[in-house]
Amino acid sequence: MGISLTAKDYKSKTGVATAMHESSKDSKFVIKGPMGKGCNLENKGTYVAFAAGTGALVYLDLVARLIL
Repeated sequence: MGISLTAKDYKSKTGVATAMHESSKDSKFVIKGPMGKGCNLENKGTYVAFAAGTGALVYLDLVARLIL
């Protein structure tokens, strides 16, 4: 099982995205924490996504899910 993530590297010394970008291809990361219901979205309806700083690219998978 896998998950795809988009993470913009801000070149922060302690940033998670920086650690991911600077790691080798063989590195693995474990994500733990509360898990929600996921993107069980309907193909119709109104959805709002807020994008600030990192832009809208992080919502590409969400948009693809809604239009398919």
